Amino acid sequence: MSTNRTIPTTTSGIQTVKGPPFDGRTHPNLQAAEAPKGGRLGLIRQKVDAACVDTPSLYRKNDEKPVLNKAQNLRRERFADQRQASAIWRHYNKDYAASTAAGRGVTACAWSVIAGRTADLYRVEKPKEGGAVRAHWEGLKMCGLRWVCPCCTKRKSEECRKQVNAGLSVARSRGLRPVFLTLTARHTKKMPLAVYWSKLGAADKELKRSGPWKRLNKVMGGGFAKATECTYGKNGWHPHPHYILLLSLKTEEEAIEAVEELRDEWLKQLEAQGLDGTSPAAIKRSFDVRGAAAAGEYLTKWGAAEELTLGAEKVGQAKGRTPWQLLRDSRTADTDKEQKHAAARWYEFIQAFEGVHQLRQSPKFRELVKAYEPPEEEKPLEKNLILSLGQNSFSHAVYRKTNMCEAVEQTTLEDSRAAAKNAMFGETDKQAFEQEEEWSPLDATDFKI
Repeated sequence: MSTNRTIPTTTSGIQTVKGPPFDGRTHPNLQAAEAPKGGRLGLIRQKVDAACVDTPSLYRKNDEKPVLNKAQNLRRERFADQRQASAIWRHYNKDYAASTAAGRGVTACAWSVIAGRTADLYRVEKPKEGGAVRAHWEGLKMCGLRWVCPCCTKRKSEECRKQVNAGLSVARSRGLRPVFLTLTARHTKKMPLAVYWSKLGAADKELKRSGPWKRLNKVMGGGFAKATECTYGKNGWHPHPHYILLLSLKTEEEAIEAVEELRDEWLKQLEAQGLDGTSPAAIKRSFDVRGAAAAGEYLTKWGAAEELTLGAEKVGQAKGRTPWQLLRDSRTADTDKEQKHAAARWYEFIQAFEGVHQLRQSPKFRELVKAYEPPEEEKPLEKNLILSLGQNSFSHAVYRKTNMCEAVEQTTLEDSRAAAKNAMFGETDKQAFEQEEEWSPLDATDFKI
């Protein structure tokens, strides 16, 4: 039975979580067993042409590893992060079959086939001259957890960003003035995220019930879109909502001045929730309002694949770490202590943010999104089905699904099927990624939910 352990952290004092500190390198859930031999593999061989099993690899030359492009490297890192998220969740929920803790779904994300369907591997041809061929899977069960799963978040966040851009496009055509508002509060490194976020959320809720907000709403012809972000830095957790307000005023200056009328009310609500709303620092930094340029800069960043999956670069510690960076740190940080600290912080985050919308749109804003007329559709991308696998076959391919995608991308369309079959019986993703200690697919015998 798990016991409560006190984990010393580097920046946030003492944090008590259930279970021992997470060890990103030696945790048993990260050690995968090889696919069993005999019956199970034999079932797969009956469904896949065995003639390709022993043929030389079609996407490597002279046993050299393929040269990966940026998108392929990002996919590898994103998938590794997803499996790390699963391992962390299981670490803090030993009896995971009975646990109802937030984030459970990530443990089974993309690990099995949707009932009544097959796991289909597709190849998408180059969308433009010089573009890269891409491969992907369809028909898999996805968790859809926006704050927890790197794979699901990437896809859904990009959809949300497109919706906000669509609303802004219609707003501009109707002469509405966008204003970018950020609400926050002073905090300390010893303040638990759940407590701080509860107080900040209550203040935000009461702000919308106040007289100043109701007066502003009369000139808010396009409503608002609200996106929530959270970072962790030297002063602890820093959750903060961003608003894009669409006002029916003639100039941007008038719009900013109208939103400024909320400042005193926001500080008042912070005080009512036991947060700092009177100090000079609070008055200066807790309420930030800017014009359309700031909104545009934010949307350019938010939802981008490099932002959500971190890419190859890390953001400086001084500006705080996003939850995705904490997840990445839990397996790549320089020391075991840093890895365990990052894992504990990430798990704290997904528990506190359960049920929180990453994007919320007011009714008026949703009407703008519906009114958006996209430009004439471009020629659809050519998508070719390479392999179609049932659950039995995919239970073997799941350990190699990223390798199979890369195999398809590294060869011609004519050779894609043979390359995918060959990769299906080749080395596992774990072996190909050369991350034996940091992560690996879970042992199939330990994956029962």
